[in-house]
Amino acid sequence: MKTYDETVKTLEEKIPRDCVSTRPGGRSTLSYLEGWYVTNRLNKIFGNLKWSYDIERLDKVFEGTIKDRYDKDVFTVSYTARVRLTVPSFKDTPKGDEALYYGSGAVYEDVGFGNGTDKKDPGKAHELATKEAITDALKRCARNLGMSMGLALYDKTQENVDDETTETTTKSKTVPAPTVPKGNKSKGTGDLKATVGLVNSTFRAAKAKRVTDEEAVKTYLQDKFKVNKVAELNATQATKFLTHLQSLIA
Repeated sequence: MKTYDETVKTLEEKIPRDCVSTRPGGRSTLSYLEGWYVTNRLNKIFGNLKWSYDIERLDKVFEGTIKDRYDKDVFTVSYTARVRLTVPSFKDTPKGDEALYYGSGAVYEDVGFGNGTDKKDPGKAHELATKEAITDALKRCARNLGMSMGLALYDKTQENVDDETTETTTKSKTVPAPTVPKGNKSKGTGDLKATVGLVNSTFRAAKAKRVTDEEAVKTYLQDKFKVNKVAELNATQATKFLTHLQSLIA
């Protein structure tokens, strides 16, 4: 178990650029960490059973029908959530070689927003909106813990985001690396077809676990890669998208 100083040092580590996602935000591009990544870091730093969060409020702020990009009516709903994050207090033992955890320590509260849209299932829209609002609030709480928990992204210069990392840093996400079937080791069309095949099978598994659906995937593809379908991805993009899907069902 890490000492207090080691824990603080870990919290202040730089964020690997490969772990930062982006989405359009008005006149600029917004950078953010995905919820699973923040949860994973909380587990790694404090321990799976040593931190917690409570949902203080969950309020619906909009419900109705809007026009999509094809001028069709779709049901949409929006929620705000207030979440309280509690991390453990701890002090160093006399030897200083490990930390002694005890009781509730630092407590942070913040709010988040979530929006859900579904053409056929209003209930699914509510599910997407509430999950997004809660996750957003949790991430906003976690940023108070240090640069590596998302605080670095609030600095426009992003000097605490490590640009020298490569795609191999995705291993820090504890996500299995994409497995390409034997006989498809080339970087040509065969490799791309194999990866797309894995994307499709992984997507089916993610849908079965109800952690994503077609609408969520379409939104992710548009925000992350500026495409509408998996078939429009190149080999590198398809591999990154596969990693994202695998993180959902890990």
